[in-house]
Amino acid sequence: MRIHVYISFIIILILGSACSSSRKLEKELAMRPEWVKKTPQSPFFYNGIGVVSKDNPNYKEVARKLALENISNEISVNIAGESVMNSIETNTSFQQEFRQQIKLTSEKYLEGYELVDSYENEDYYYVYYQLSKSKYQELKRKRMEQAKEKSVLFYKNSKEALKKGAYRESMNALIQSLEPLVEYLDQKIEFTENDSVKNLPLLILQKYKDVEKKLKLVPVNKSVNVVYGEFVPNGSIGVHVLDQNNQPVTGIPLRFEYKTLYTQTKTVVSNVDGLAAFHIGKMNSKIVEQFVRVTPDFDVVLQQQTNNRIVRGLLKSNAVNEALIKVSVRLPKVYITFSDDDLPNVLNSSLKNALLMNEFEVTSKKEDADLICELKIQETYSKLILTHEVGGSLNFYDKHQKLIYSAEIPTEKGVHVARKTARQLAFEEISAQIKNRLIPLFSTRYFED
Repeated sequence: MRIHVYISFIIILILGSACSSSRKLEKELAMRPEWVKKTPQSPFFYNGIGVVSKDNPNYKEVARKLALENISNEISVNIAGESVMNSIETNTSFQQEFRQQIKLTSEKYLEGYELVDSYENEDYYYVYYQLSKSKYQELKRKRMEQAKEKSVLFYKNSKEALKKGAYRESMNALIQSLEPLVEYLDQKIEFTENDSVKNLPLLILQKYKDVEKKLKLVPVNKSVNVVYGEFVPNGSIGVHVLDQNNQPVTGIPLRFEYKTLYTQTKTVVSNVDGLAAFHIGKMNSKIVEQFVRVTPDFDVVLQQQTNNRIVRGLLKSNAVNEALIKVSVRLPKVYITFSDDDLPNVLNSSLKNALLMNEFEVTSKKEDADLICELKIQETYSKLILTHEVGGSLNFYDKHQKLIYSAEIPTEKGVHVARKTARQLAFEEISAQIKNRLIPLFSTRYFED
């Protein structure tokens, strides 16, 4: 019986506690301000509510930041019909990136907001901020005017640099001129020049494109003849950057693209003479017709001048100016000379075939040759043992008579009762050496070293 009484007592306590908690919750809900229950809507104010658990040691500051973030989310990005973003072609992702950057900027420069109220219970802290829409627009207008003044200053610097023929400095100043306007590109920003009212961001974009168009590329050589395995002369593959008055332009990055079995690319900046050169080095490709394509690399200018992705996107170059340099490649010509005219045909034939098989041409005119192949032969005959021995050396000289390769031809023996046959056998052996070992070895060193 006592157990039943005890259980009944516990149940009564639980029910009493639940009823007490319920009444307490009802009382707390009744005390909550209306703005806690539902965020107010107003045609005159942006409203933001922040709610944070009081378990957070910095709950008041965190709640404030959340409220301001909600205000920022309320500020919509409406792109004006006469803004630069509506006046140029941009893809959807670029538009989205622009809107996101405007939102981030709105958060960064959020000012003029006011604390309306705060409320807290045992578990949570609530805070309510609001920002006057008219006040926000006025503050934004003032910031835009300041940005415009800074932009116009750089724009005028660009014009002065262009008058002096300093094209790179002019481009840099135009990039700097666009940067302060980035967060206002959804607005119509007007600028008066020569008694004419113009859209400032569009004017900057147009002037930047105009600078690009004023530059032209003139190849040092439209065509270059190169021998496979030789070094391409320095300076033979290059471009002069000139303006419309044929004056050299310095500081312009040029992208050289050289395609063979694989593609080489390199960006070279024009020097004080407007020259930019590309060094291929040793010609390691035997493709007969090759090309080097040269285009202005204005993206490098943007990368060096600004980190702003919107500015880079708006000024990204679609320049069509280019120069095409043809590189014609031929195999090296070899002229063969022998120390003795009375040599078996097998030797001459093997040497010529070996050269042809290893990427050389054979010429009968010494004056046309790129290389001179000198074959020195030494012969001895032993009548006693019926042996004919043949050895010597293989030497290669360039067109300036400079020795570039020398190899000893190991002595080979021909044994036969007939001296002529013994000699023939010995020459067949050294011919095989030249064809299978010496010429391939020379070819490897000549083309790959």
